[in-house]
Amino acid sequence: VFPDEIGLDEFEGMGDGQIPSAYQVEEIQKAANHFAAYSLVSPIFFTCENWDNLANEEATTCGWSSILRFAQRTWRRPMTEAEITRLETYWNQTRNAATLPEAVALTVSAVLQSPAFVFKIEEGIAADAGQDAIALSDWEMASRLSYFLWDSMPDGELFAAAANGELSTQSSVATQARRMLDNPKARTSVISFHHQLLGTHEVDRVAPARRAHAELFGLSPTLSFDQD
Repeated sequence: VFPDEIGLDEFEGMGDGQIPSAYQVEEIQKAANHFAAYSLVSPIFFTCENWDNLANEEATTCGWSSILRFAQRTWRRPMTEAEITRLETYWNQTRNAATLPEAVALTVSAVLQSPAFVFKIEEGIAADAGQDAIALSDWEMASRLSYFLWDSMPDGELFAAAANGELSTQSSVATQARRMLDNPKARTSVISFHHQLLGTHEVDRVAPARRAHAELFGLSPTLSFDQD
């Protein structure tokens, strides 16, 4: 069970509220190890068919290409050459020390524990000195839109728009935002945002006065106590 997120100004998901604890890191590791095992039986994880029936060299190649594709999607952006090299080094080390299925699961687990997956990191595009704001990259904008309006990762259309450099103007962002708001997934996130903004979820903590409101709920206005 993940610990409750530390909010900021009554909002969840704020950068200043992201302070990993030892318990949180442990729970993330347990969850990553649990779900990584499902990659071995996933119908969409591997980039080849009948992975478990291939010869060792072919299966190893397929395992790596599958992990690389998974990591690029999991991190919600293209990986840098340095990141690819680091991940491939870990994959090779793990492959040499474990069975192929174990190596796949362990490497997937490592991807799921990486900061690039656990956190939505925004580095922005390098700006000229003196500017007050730094523009987001298309990939960062895709994630910002998706987690704000859907509370989830971008869909295929958002990823495609980012890959084509189509999220760098106000009009293109507005077009995607309108599309996403038309999706039923937006309703939950919009309701959650307004609960946080207005504090309406606090109403759940209010206990109505029994004498004034009991009849509305089919109850007696006064409590009865058994007496011997």
